[in-house]
Amino acid sequence: HASGYCVIDDFVTREHGNLIADEVKRAYVNGKLPDLGVITDGRDGENTSTVNQTVRGDYIGWFSPSVEEGWSKEGLPDYVTKLNTVLDQMKVFTEGKGIQNLVSRSRAMVTCYPKGGRYTKHVDNGGMRGNGRRLTALLYLNEEEVRRGNQ
Repeated sequence: HASGYCVIDDFVTREHGNLIADEVKRAYVNGKLPDLGVITDGRDGENTSTVNQTVRGDYIGWFSPSVEEGWSKEGLPDYVTKLNTVLDQMKVFTEGKGIQNLVSRSRAMVTCYPKGGRYTKHVDNGGMRGNGRRLTALLYLNEEEVRRGNQ
């Protein structure tokens, strides 16, 4: 997309979204999202002197989702498999076009915003050096949106 983003409608069914949302809630309750989300004062993390842990209020964990990690096969692992398929398909469109190839995927970051937590606008891959990210996939599982089918 020329604007730098795209939306894939109905990428996740309502039932699949509900299953993933329930798993994320369970992960949060069971302490599997141990890290407090933070905002730093440096876009690339270099020479960061301040880390504000009170702005976001979310909890995160990084996963290569599998049944062994406690996820149901039909939940987060199936979603990541779908993302891998999209990544593989996108490679065809980026090769030889001056765009750095999409070569791998990081672990999935799972974030839970308990009551009082809030999303804070930020840059994932800014600064002079950046971290190499070329694509970020977001799946919002807000209860009111998932229950209505508007993931």
